[in-house]
Parts: sequence; structure tokens; C-alpha cells
Amino acid sequence: MRALQTLGLSLPLLATAFQAQAGTALETSRAMARELEAKLPQDRVEARVPLADWMWAKGLHAEALAQLDKVLGADPDQRNARELLAKWDASVLVLGARGRDAIADDVRAQPAAYLKQACALPPAARELALARVAAVAAPDALREAARAALVDRSPQLRATAAHVLRRAAPAAELRALVDRLVLDRDALVRTEAARTLVAAGEPDVVQPVLRALGSKHEAVRGNAAEALGMLGAFGLANAASAVEPLVAALAAPPVASAGAGIPSSGSLYVGRQVAYIRDYDVQIAQSASIADPIIDVMHEAVQLDAKVLGVTEMKVSVSVSSRICRALAKLTAQPLGDDPAAWLAWWSANGAAWKAAHPSASTAPNTTGPRTGA
Repeated sequence: MRALQTLGLSLPLLATAFQAQAGTALETSRAMARELEAKLPQDRVEARVPLADWMWAKGLHAEALAQLDKVLGADPDQRNARELLAKWDASVLVLGARGRDAIADDVRAQPAAYLKQACALPPAARELALARVAAVAAPDALREAARAALVDRSPQLRATAAHVLRRAAPAAELRALVDRLVLDRDALVRTEAARTLVAAGEPDVVQPVLRALGSKHEAVRGNAAEALGMLGAFGLANAASAVEPLVAALAAPPVASAGAGIPSSGSLYVGRQVAYIRDYDVQIAQSASIADPIIDVMHEAVQLDAKVLGVTEMKVSVSVSSRICRALAKLTAQPLGDDPAAWLAWWSANGAAWKAAHPSASTAPNTTGPRTGA
């Protein structure tokens, strides 16, 4: 202390100097981080993971989490990003200042409320939160909370429920997840359900999705085709069995709308009514000064009668056929685009070789019969 005073320095002055130096170092690191980010390949989002690790080491914690938000936003299961989050142990930053132990009590007491809070977080923070839920919540309570959240009105909460099941017990709610996969209107929910079903490691989940491909409802058929493509892209072992049914669905005749071809008739009346005095009634009381007028109505109108003699209707669903083509592209890695004729020609030329190379493709159920059920 005396030496510092001799040099004319004090502890508060030194603290200010150190803070200024630290601030300058952070600004230098931020500038370097911007330069490094500008050099990253735009088509490889996973390349941001090493940059995030470097940022964290330099004290740029918020910036590092933002990089992982981009990675996990594109792929919530990206292994390197999740391992980096676990290494950082950044739960205190994103889950609350009380830290892991205090948060654990909240999770055990109210896992459903915690899921609602987690679904509003950015991707990296949400991954940390859901990993914490999976680690400390009672299994039965977590399953009950996730089961209720899967049918919640909020699509974000439904997607979060599928996400947490993937971290805690992916095989716990297979039927509910298949329902979300083919019936949910939200694409994010269907994607999260597909990821969780693949994580469950149950190849037979492809069977109910194939049956949904024969639904009488266009939206369900389209969702089922999309789901089969996602299951294959995410690595489901039995996904190859969907190729032949998808080709068959692509070749199936168009679905006629209900009531098509039933004749009907109708009429159109356009006119007006005008009131006028048609006559006078002279048989009135003797003291009356004028006869009683007789009012009548004159009609001026045109009426058209029409009858439908016949209807010829063909409904071609471009949306469903395009989704089938995209699913086939994911399952076969063939770059044939959205052209149904190209896929039918490819199957005609290569179908036998495909089934020989993929034995599971011969065990798929027939979905080209009458479309009944869902």
C-alpha cells in the first residue's frame, strides 16, 4: 500500500484502470469475433460451434449463446452444440440467478409451469432448461405434464413437450407423438414429434404413418407423406419401407369430391311491386263523402329457372403430390424434384433393385385401397 502511495496510485484508481483494460479487451474480442463470423461458410451452420466456444473463452457469453441459438435453431439435436452447452454449464445465466439447486426445486414442484416458461426461451437457453427438467423432474410428473402440453392450444408448447420427451423418455408417449406427427397443423410440432419418434428407436412407428397416407382427408395425407420423409431424414431404421407406398400414392387416381355429378335446379327472381288504386267501393255509409278505394299490387319481374344437367369434376392435389415427391427425395436421395412422372419412371426402372437392396421395403402395408378412417 505504501509503495502504491509512493507512486501516487490508489486502489480505486487501479480498479478503474483494470476495468478499462478489461473493457478494451472485450471490445477487441468482439471485433475479432465479427471478423471470424464473416468468414464462416453460410451453408454449414454447425461451423458456428467452434466460434461459440472461442467467444465463451474470451468472456463473450451472450454472443456465444447467440451463436448456439443459430445452430440449435436449425438442428435442436446438433451433438457438438449440446456438448458445448453441457461443458459451459451456463444454466445460471439463462435459467435464473439463483442457480441450479434452487431451480431444481421449482422443476420438481411444477414441471408443467416450467415447460411453459422454457418454450418462450431462445434455442440454446431452451435446451439447457429442458435438459434440467429431464434431469430433476419426477418421471411420472414429467410424463403427465408433457402429455397435457402435447394437446395444448399453443404450438410452441406442443413442440416443447415433444422436445422434452426426447430428452427424458422418447418412447413414453409414442401414440400421442404419432398423432401430433400426422394431425398437427403446425410444421414445428410435426418436426419435433418426428425427431422424438426417431430417438425412441421404434421402427414400427412407420406403420401408422403409412396407414395415414391412405386417409380420405387431404391434409392428413400430405402430413403423412411429409412425416415419412422426415422419419427417413432423421434416421429411422425402417423408413425405407415407405418408398413403395409413397410411389403407389403418387400413382393413385385423383380423389373425387363428395356430391360431384349430382344434378340440381334453382330459380332467380328479379322484380318490383307497385301499389295502385284498382277501383272504388261505392257501397258505403250514406254520410260518406267519397267512395272507399280498392288497393291492388302490380308485379313487374323476370324469373329465371335453371337446372344442372351434369357435372364432371376432377380434383388434383398439387400440394399432396409435391409433398410425396419431397418425401421420396429424402428417402432415396434421388434429385428428381416435384415431378410425379419422373418418380414413377424412376420406380418403374429401379423399383426391383431398390426392394432388393432394402429388405424392409417389402414389408410395408398396402395403402392404395379405399381411403377410409382418418
